[in-house]
Amino acid sequence: MKTGMRSEIHGRSSRPPILLKAALAGAVAALMPHLALANEQATQECRFQQALQAYEQSHWGTAFDVLSLLADEGHVPSARMALLIARFGTPLYATRFEAAEGRRQRWLSVATAEGVPFAAPDARLAARAWNCHGG
Repeated sequence: MKTGMRSEIHGRSSRPPILLKAALAGAVAALMPHLALANEQATQECRFQQALQAYEQSHWGTAFDVLSLLADEGHVPSARMALLIARFGTPLYATRFEAAEGRRQRWLSVATAEGVPFAAPDARLAARAWNCHGG
């Protein structure tokens, strides 16, 4: 039987009790940061894939720019790639990729944040690797 804006079944209102509404609202509010983080990570991954595509198409500057921004945002794979490109870009791509020392240090912190070792690119290491391969 309907009375006004609500229906009643067996003498009870079919509207959710106020406490249930409040609990649902609290649960949704608690999930919002997690949903936002998931969305941000998906967006970062999409941008990372775009940077990889630019890199594979020899658009080194575009790739480095996107990877640098992602590294600044804390994206680990981007930080690692940006460090390597910044260090070895001139001999490999005949292009100079600029990144201030403080920025490279922040990228190194990001690159090692997951507990996976990442050695900072070193000129002596590059020279040894080049010499080992007959360069």
